Amino acid sequence: MNKVVIIFFAIGIIGILVGIWGGVNYSKAISQKNEIKEEYFSLKEDYIALNNSYIELQSSYNSLEKNYSNLQQKYTTLETKYSLLNNSYNTLQSEYYVLQSQYSNLQQNYSDLQDSYIELQSSYNSLETNYNSLQNEFSSYKRMIEIRYGLRENATCFVTPNDMDVINYKNLILGSYGIPSDGILSWDDIDAIFDWIWWNTWYNYDTYIDDNTGYFYGEFWQYPNETLYNTDDWGYMLGDCEDFTVLMASLCKAEENVNWLWCAEITLTINSTEYRHACIFIDDGSLMRIYDPTNNYTTGVSLPEQDALNQYASFWGADSIQVDAIFNENQYIEFNNNQEFFTFF
Repeated sequence: MNKVVIIFFAIGIIGILVGIWGGVNYSKAISQKNEIKEEYFSLKEDYIALNNSYIELQSSYNSLEKNYSNLQQKYTTLETKYSLLNNSYNTLQSEYYVLQSQYSNLQQNYSDLQDSYIELQSSYNSLETNYNSLQNEFSSYKRMIEIRYGLRENATCFVTPNDMDVINYKNLILGSYGIPSDGILSWDDIDAIFDWIWWNTWYNYDTYIDDNTGYFYGEFWQYPNETLYNTDDWGYMLGDCEDFTVLMASLCKAEENVNWLWCAEITLTINSTEYRHACIFIDDGSLMRIYDPTNNYTTGVSLPEQDALNQYASFWGADSIQVDAIFNENQYIEFNNNQEFFTFF
């Protein structure tokens, strides 16, 4: 009995304990359920968020895949272009090396040309200097030739009373005629010089140039000191009318440089043909005296201008005579007609 009681008591105790334990476990289970439920909803929210993220990522992936495909195509295109450009680069590089070689050659040629240019410039400068010198020499010769023609005012250059050869010959001439040189030009002085020229000259047509002496002939005038030494084999001085005229004027004016003795250029008309000639006119107050040393002619005495010209024209057998100009070492005066000459003279 006691054992049964004890057993039932034990069973009761165990039942109580089981009930207590069961109640405790139920509460715990309810609590766990609630926790699981909350965790479920949390996980569900996370799932939804993750799913949305997945969808977004999937969209991004698709977009990126599409971009990748486009980039892949572009890359392929660029790779092709790169290959072409690389080939072009290689070609250009080859051409560059060729051009560089050509440039080096051209640079060397340029350097050679530069040296040649410097040499040519030096030669040019030398030639230019020589040219300028020759040009000056040519101008000098041209001027000398122009003077030699004795045209217009150039004729004054040929009256040279201060030339030492002229002065020495003047003294020699007057001395040979027994006339002292007193610095005053007299009729005796003029006649002596006129006579001496006639006996010591020979008319020579100006037709050539002496290459050895450089003396000009032809239509070229001679300076008095040239006429004095331009002699033939017999010692006669050679020249023509203007040469003997300026010689006589220079010798006379070497004794006294008077302003009344002139060289004259005239035109004689003979049988309708005009002839140019030169002679000496002397202004003797209201009268005039003519000396022609080329033809040993003189009026002998002073006459009125028109009478002197008429007598001179008769000597030539001329139909008319025209005074074209008169000159000395300082002046050259031209006339359009004889009346202008008479007015001046």
